[in-house]
Amino acid sequence: MNYLKLRAMEYREKKALMNSIFKEYRKAKQVIAREFKSYPDVMYNKIKESNASYNKAESSLLKYLDQKQSAQELICKIDMVLSELSIDARRVIEHDFILQDKQAYWWEEYYSRSTYYRIKKDACLKVLFKLLC
Repeated sequence: MNYLKLRAMEYREKKALMNSIFKEYRKAKQVIAREFKSYPDVMYNKIKESNASYNKAESSLLKYLDQKQSAQELICKIDMVLSELSIDARRVIEHDFILQDKQAYWWEEYYSRSTYYRIKKDACLKVLFKLLC
């Protein structure tokens, strides 16, 4: 996707795309925070390689490690993009997409209405361009 296609997208399309990206970001944060809790019950005097519960635990551990690695890659990529934004753009992205601030007019103490929407529009465009292009 190039810059011109991103600029041609309607605001609601950009917002939906941003919401889906940051939904995955929040899920990735949860995967990183979660610890693997499915260790197999092993009786050391009866270990067999063909034990189904041991193989199941091993496969679930490998799946968890793959999920954790992909989550770390996603988090690193998005954090790098966010670090390149201005302070105002980062604040808007964090409140509107990452934290999903329930306070409807959180921005009133920082910006006027036109400034907020201008910063939000520019920030969305920058984030989408850096992540998708």
